[in-house]
Amino acid sequence: MSGIFKDLEQVLGEQFLPGKAEVDVLLCRTRGALMQLVAAVPDFIVRSGPIDDVIERARHLVSTAPADDLIGPRVLLRRMALTVVDLLDEMRPIP
Repeated sequence: MSGIFKDLEQVLGEQFLPGKAEVDVLLCRTRGALMQLVAAVPDFIVRSGPIDDVIERARHLVSTAPADDLIGPRVLLRRMALTVVDLLDEMRPIP
């Protein structure tokens, strides 16, 4: 899972304009990271709280098929990356 941080840095960078092949690879890896994170959320957190919306968004994005153009998959990839960040933020321990 540590590779996802490098992917997030790349995908969320200002200068990121990937080609189709690169988007396909990153979509696959980011989708996998989202699935792992959703599976790792403890049941007691899922029952109530702000993380519910993020989990629902993650599940929706994981099941979304990318469009046939280049812009649609780039947007999906960015939305997935932002959702990974949101999940990680919600899962961090409260000090």
